[in-house]
Amino acid sequence: GNQLTLRGNIDLVEGRYSQNFDLAGLLFTPKRTSEAAEPFWQGIPLLETMRLALRAQSRGTLFVKNNIADLPLTANLDVSGTLSEPRLDGTILLEEGGRISPPGFRYSFDTEQGQVRFEAEKKIPDETPTIDLSASTVYTDNYEQQHTLVMKLTGTALSPRLDLWSLDGWNSNQVLQILLIVLSSVPY
Repeated sequence: GNQLTLRGNIDLVEGRYSQNFDLAGLLFTPKRTSEAAEPFWQGIPLLETMRLALRAQSRGTLFVKNNIADLPLTANLDVSGTLSEPRLDGTILLEEGGRISPPGFRYSFDTEQGQVRFEAEKKIPDETPTIDLSASTVYTDNYEQQHTLVMKLTGTALSPRLDLWSLDGWNSNQVLQILLIVLSSVPY
């Protein structure tokens, strides 16, 4: 009687996320007080406690296109909880053929596989989603030998872990030396 439920299916025909990533702003900008608009449901108990029982599924490819990524995705998520505390469960799959260009790296990586996994019993963004993404690039050395460099991103959104290696057995430090843009070569 006194609690609403929003139930149904959401078909995502197409979508694109395009906000640029600002690494310098994250590292060198002091925290500022910012204002955020209150959600439309805040202060209305009937809406704040409204139960969610939604299934969101992509029917076409979704895209992340910004200054560091060009990724095709598909999604299959269940939305539960309440309007004031929604819970997500399911996966966003990264389709093969995307491209990641990490800031400060001189090479871009082609994605091979990946997923972002949400678990309804875990809190967003502290414990979920978990990330599992693999990508590779080819480096040609001074002797015209090609070396495949691999990047794997795992962990949670707030605690990501980046692992780098090569198929030739190079460790993370050796791969980083190749990937990082060398600023010491700039004349004074």
